[in-house]
Amino acid sequence: MKILLTFFILFMSAFAAENKLIIDSNNFEAYDAKGIAIFTGDVKMVRIKDKLNAQKVVVYLAPKEEGKSNNREPLKYVATGEVDFEVFTDIKHYKGRGEKVIYMPQEMKYEIIGNGYLKDITEDKTLIGETIYIDQKSGNATVKGSKDKPVRFILNIESKKESPKEPEPTQVAPKVQESKTVAPEKNVLDEVQNSEAQATQKEKNTETMSDVQPTPTKSPTNENN
Repeated sequence: MKILLTFFILFMSAFAAENKLIIDSNNFEAYDAKGIAIFTGDVKMVRIKDKLNAQKVVVYLAPKEEGKSNNREPLKYVATGEVDFEVFTDIKHYKGRGEKVIYMPQEMKYEIIGNGYLKDITEDKTLIGETIYIDQKSGNATVKGSKDKPVRFILNIESKKESPKEPEPTQVAPKVQESKTVAPEKNVLDEVQNSEAQATQKEKNTETMSDVQPTPTKSPTNENN
């Protein structure tokens, strides 16, 4: 049944092959006179890289024109029930969810209504509000809140604060090396001073020994005479 629904929407759509829309669902109802197609039960929509999942999607089609083909271009999509989506623009990549999502293909605009949540994957920021608008042409997103539920903006900046701490270990290393080179210099100086002191002591000992006069010895023969 899902395969039949996919071929049906492709047949009645006026999109070019590269912009074709595929819709899969468990159930399908068509009201040709009203120009409405209703998809219910695990609905999945795919157009190029854009994706949308919901429990119900209502497609509003352009009215028939005499003398033209039976292909009727979709004018609006309304998705409800556990809606989540993924949208790409020329410069942005969004993921979001809400109670209701409306897509206007001719204007290339999304409207998320009720508990709107939008994650800007490109810039790593989050928008939360009652109503969120996405313009696929410009890549811009705007949010509206209420008194009870104000707009919330979340930007992840933790990684930027931690990055300057990385160079600290390289600055400590030279200080450790300098402390190691001081000890040998003191040892050499002590050895030189000890050598000089020993040489001076030897000179003093030599001078002392040279000043001592030998004591004359008396001959025994002279004492007897």
